[in-house]
Amino acid sequence: MTTVGQLVFSGLLIGGIYALMSIGLTLIFGVLRIVNFAHGEFLMIAMYGAWAMTRYLGLNPYYSIVAILPAMFTIGKLYGVMQATTPTGRRAATAPTSPPAASAVFSMTCGGSGTVIGSIAPFGVRS
Repeated sequence: MTTVGQLVFSGLLIGGIYALMSIGLTLIFGVLRIVNFAHGEFLMIAMYGAWAMTRYLGLNPYYSIVAILPAMFTIGKLYGVMQATTPTGRRAATAPTSPPAASAVFSMTCGGSGTVIGSIAPFGVRS
């Protein structure tokens, strides 16, 4: 019975992560009318950060939220500023393909970097 309980609990947690991701995508597209292809990569960066804090600093994964949340807010703000301006300092909002292209490039770069730095093999974290 413990295996079935663990499977149900794990499924609920993963479903909650999917629900949060879909709510975020809906908000971004509904409010800004911009498709953000890098939404999943921000989640990947946050999860790798929580894993690194657990592994190397010995923190509980739930306590690492205190450090991850402001860090991800700062990274997201910097990403938004960089996406909204061109290298010459002008606003990029005049070109409608510019924000989706920038988010696609960021998505591919983070996805590839995460695969090279981390790995594609699953691993567990003790809580």
